[in-house]
Amino acid sequence: MNKAKFFEIMRESRVNVTAHIKFITFTDSGRTALVMNQDRAPNAFLSFHNVDSKAFRETWDKYERWLNEYFMTLDEIIEQDHADAIEEDREIQVLLAESDEITTLEETEKKAAIEIIHDAALVMNAEIDDLSQKLADRRCYWHEPFLIHRQQLSVLNQYKLDAFKNGPRIVQHVVKVMVISKRLALKKTGYAEKEPDPSASVQLDECEIPF
Repeated sequence: MNKAKFFEIMRESRVNVTAHIKFITFTDSGRTALVMNQDRAPNAFLSFHNVDSKAFRETWDKYERWLNEYFMTLDEIIEQDHADAIEEDREIQVLLAESDEITTLEETEKKAAIEIIHDAALVMNAEIDDLSQKLADRRCYWHEPFLIHRQQLSVLNQYKLDAFKNGPRIVQHVVKVMVISKRLALKKTGYAEKEPDPSASVQLDECEIPF
């Protein structure tokens, strides 16, 4: 693990002043886990080691050094998080704005707003293409209707979980992607909806099989 990844884990874990590096030994496997442990916030697994190894001690020292560095830069990280939150809120407000509100903006602000809307539209189009195909793929010819429905619901639920990983999203965006994808899926062919054409298969004699 490099320092950037370590800092990312600390950030996701909402590290506070109680954080420290500790080890947990699993006697049944003979391995030891190094973890970040803290109060009132999530802990984080870091890596596995053999407890008597040189790497174990060196890695522990490295994690403690990085944790101290993280605390030294915590104010900067908080400021950046605050700035990111403000920017994300601005983007969401643009996505929620009506078209006549956009037209009343100053030229510079209007251009920035159009870029945000355009980027969101590109993401939406890509998500619709991907989700509609996944929904069609679950409609395989050997499935019972209730199995198709259950698998498609699973795909939709996974999309809802993943949607916000691609940047700021609003509920309207997520709902629109799902509604359009469900409609498009009715017209798409799933990856296994058509049985292979027997005449298109390749016939091999046993002597031609290369193993």
